[in-house]
Amino acid sequence: MTRKRWTDGKDPDEISVFGLLERLDRISPDHEMAYSIPQGRGITHRQMFALSNRIAHFFRDRGFEANDRVVLLGANSLEYLILYCGVWRYGLTLVTINTEMNAMHLADILGAVAPRMVLHDRSFDPEPFRLVTGGAQWLHFDAWREDAQPPAAETATDAASDAPSDLFALIRDYPATPDVEPVARPEDFASIAFTSGTSSKPKGVINTYRGNMANAISTSMASDVGGEDRLLEFRALSWASARARFLSALATGCTMVIAERFSQSRFFDWLREQRITIAYCVPTALNMLLERPAPITRADLPHLRFVTSSTAPLPLERQRQFEATFGIPIVQFYGMSEAGNVACNPPDAPRFGSAGRVCHLQDLRILDPERNELAQGQVGEVTTASPMMAWGYLKEDGTLEALEGRRMSTGDLGYLDRDGYLHLTGRVKDLIIRGGANIQPLEIDNVLLEHPGVSQAATVGVPDRIYGEEVVAYVVAKDGASVSAEAINAHCSAHLPEAKVPKQVLFVADIAKNERGKVDRNAMKALWVKSQLDERR
Repeated sequence: MTRKRWTDGKDPDEISVFGLLERLDRISPDHEMAYSIPQGRGITHRQMFALSNRIAHFFRDRGFEANDRVVLLGANSLEYLILYCGVWRYGLTLVTINTEMNAMHLADILGAVAPRMVLHDRSFDPEPFRLVTGGAQWLHFDAWREDAQPPAAETATDAASDAPSDLFALIRDYPATPDVEPVARPEDFASIAFTSGTSSKPKGVINTYRGNMANAISTSMASDVGGEDRLLEFRALSWASARARFLSALATGCTMVIAERFSQSRFFDWLREQRITIAYCVPTALNMLLERPAPITRADLPHLRFVTSSTAPLPLERQRQFEATFGIPIVQFYGMSEAGNVACNPPDAPRFGSAGRVCHLQDLRILDPERNELAQGQVGEVTTASPMMAWGYLKEDGTLEALEGRRMSTGDLGYLDRDGYLHLTGRVKDLIIRGGANIQPLEIDNVLLEHPGVSQAATVGVPDRIYGEEVVAYVVAKDGASVSAEAINAHCSAHLPEAKVPKQVLFVADIAKNERGKVDRNAMKALWVKSQLDERR
């Protein structure tokens, strides 16, 4: 049965982080808002509200205003979530950067952001980056503990100012009262999150408070999250997808359980020990669990409702294999940083092979190359518009590029069935045009993955003098499997028309992927080009 939530049907402009925190403090003060597995402790709604109020006093006393930027650098932790809440509760622009993925570009990113303050945990060395942030104040944050006296290291001072350099030491004496009003309006900037996508340099995606609240409403409704749920999140909290998950927890009052990163050996233990009801996953993690399956079934995890898959396509065969192996249903999500959650399979009515029904507040349309809307069942480019759409981009030189008023092209091809479920068929840029016929590599990938000896696969189009492009498949064999190119071709010939059967099957140790786990077809094409050059030498 679908849950009724307080946020259902509300206008995003009616909701604020301050309002959500105040409500949770009032109706369920002792309920756990978040729990950190590596830290072995949690934080309640009342504790989070009190801390966010102290942080608001801290920023007000320093004259911070709406759209002032605060950078947050650190690993997944309770402190990270506390600072999420504190910055948003006051109404500033929170800038999150995955320092591991964006290490090569970090100085350029910080320079473009031009923050007023940078908050970082002890694992981050700020010295190489102070110069590029100009007059920004840098503060570290140590572990938060309720009513604990700070240890000697926590009261250390910043040599430049003789003031405490740990944020939690600085806010300890501020009142926990909620009398500081938020400074942001719905149209002000709430967040800038950096993602690389398929490009070489990361992009800063800017979301407003209105957009973030719309995404929180849509996300909680799509996956039917309620106050009794416990959500597992092991992805970096710096990613936009994890941010949406936390906002969903604020909107519903459920508990968010965080790990620092995915662990194949501990994943099922986390589900059992933490009584997880919904585990947010990515295809890479699901594939790793299938490579060395644990002797676990759904009966061993009585609290678990389902696991999700998002950020990259999950091949249909992999979903079938996972559900058959563990008896655990997978709910597929589809979204992007610029558009929020676009589609989701309803947990009570999933459709195999579909990205799900279009999410609440999304205006999704399938368009042909001339931008005409297509009928149900016709394949075209997936486009969307909604209040959760990003405001725009922060460019490399620090200038802004607005997206408002535009319909967002996702870059994906797909169609809507008669029941309103979205089916994705591939990427516009990945399309292989062989002799004038359009071929989607994802279709061939799915057939390759149905072969019992194949672990990973990636299909690409390569130059051909006769047909313009020809189909080439890269394959990773399963451990211990003995499989030949001839056997793969015979398998494909039994399931595909002749034009789509790979003309070359090449075995590799791994398939190139980008930082979000998506197949990097450009890298695989480059591998083919290199092999051709090597053959000519």
